Amino acid sequence: MVSRIQRRRRLDTSAPDQRREVAYVRMSTDHQKYSTDNQLDAIRDYAAKSDIALVRTFADEGKSGMRVKGRDAFQTMIDIIENGMADFDVIIAYDHSRWGRFQRPYESAYYAFECINAGVDAHFCAGGFSNEMVRLPNSHGPSAAWRPGTTVAYFP
Repeated sequence: MVSRIQRRRRLDTSAPDQRREVAYVRMSTDHQKYSTDNQLDAIRDYAAKSDIALVRTFADEGKSGMRVKGRDAFQTMIDIIENGMADFDVIIAYDHSRWGRFQRPYESAYYAFECINAGVDAHFCAGGFSNEMVRLPNSHGPSAAWRPGTTVAYFP
């Protein structure tokens, strides 16, 4: 029996050395400035400029970012990563608020750590540093822990 991931890899047209990404888009209401379509357009532009192949999109439409409960696409994406089934190297979200607006400061860092630990980077294509998960503030200034090509977690 051929798994869905094996089938997907056979159909993939990305170059063998090209990084593979998934897009994660979320919006909580229809009235937000950045619809999931607009977020996806920005993510596609970012991926094209970064020579990253988009292989799939996870979308939570009409979902609050305050918690993971109810965000089926986010949960599925994290489950795939945690179970070692990721056929992608990078998650790209429009910005940090699309990843989540968690009320517990460590929750965002927890999910970032799970991705990083499994070898999956998280990038944001709008504002700030594009190839960071978030910055870890320290006594040397807010960006001292960040350097290009790294992914670190944020604890406000």
